[in-house]
Amino acid sequence: MPLKKFFSTGFIFALIFFLGGASPTWAGSPYQYQLYKNSENFGVVIFPKKHIYPELDNFILSLEFKNVESGEAVMRKGNKMENATYMMPVEVQKNYQIEKFVVLQVLNDKQSIMIGIYDQEFGLTLPSRVFQLEDVKENLPKTLAVFREQLGYERKPIRGARPHEALFFEVRVVGINPVLSSGG
Repeated sequence: MPLKKFFSTGFIFALIFFLGGASPTWAGSPYQYQLYKNSENFGVVIFPKKHIYPELDNFILSLEFKNVESGEAVMRKGNKMENATYMMPVEVQKNYQIEKFVVLQVLNDKQSIMIGIYDQEFGLTLPSRVFQLEDVKENLPKTLAVFREQLGYERKPIRGARPHEALFFEVRVVGINPVLSSGG
């Protein structure tokens, strides 16, 4: 009987240790992020950092973003508690005074990219479409232009932007919620 009790107690501890060790709260984030910021306090967060390839990095830098911080990504929801993805910790966002940013999740093939858009007013938008780098190059400058318009900034010429092409998301304010549609 004591042997049976020993094994059942050992099994329970092993199970708790295994499940606890696999949980994000105990084990920490599986991803590192890279934060880029421009002079307008817009950000681009890319994770996992190890999947950032030179062409993507060079493109972000060409849009006058600076590589400002990297660290352990945290799972966060939008300010309206909708949607969730990995990104920079809220303390980092506050430290750099970033209210609008784009999250790029580079998938394992290092070519496919999932996009998220965070806006203090509208929250976190995570469409299910997978993009390629060429889509990002065409549409990220226009998404930044929408951020500028929302803040009432003067239109500033953006390298690489082509006004006749659609944004990642066409953002139109209808009442209190934005209307988002895939570009194409």
